[in-house]
Formats: sequence, C-alpha cells, structure tokens
Amino acid sequence: MGEVYRPENVVQRTENPVPGLISKPIPQPITPTRLEEISRDIESIKVELAKIKLALRANGIAIE
Repeated sequence: MGEVYRPENVVQRTENPVPGLISKPIPQPITPTRLEEISRDIESIKVELAKIKLALRANGIAIE
C-alpha cells in the first residue's frame, strides 16, 4: 500500500522523479510584441506551405 508522511516530511522527501514525466515551465503571458512575432511566424509558415503545395501539384501529387 501507500506510505503516510507528515506534511513537513513531504517537503524534505527526495526520491527519484517518475521517469517519463517532464516538468514544464510556467507559461508567461503573451505580450503584444510576442503576438507580432507569432503572427509573422504564422505568415511565413503559410508561405512555405503554399510553396510545398505548389511543388507537390507540379509533380503530379494530389493534395487537399
């Protein structure tokens, strides 16, 4: 079964972390400058996708 710890012992307890779990950083709020950067990135990705679609169609590969 499980183990019971006192609250002060839980903080001090150091065991190996569960394998496969990755700690994620705390998300920061999106600032207007970051929104502009994201918007530019999205537009450049759209352009690249259009180029890829054009190349696929030119080689006879049907896409939707």
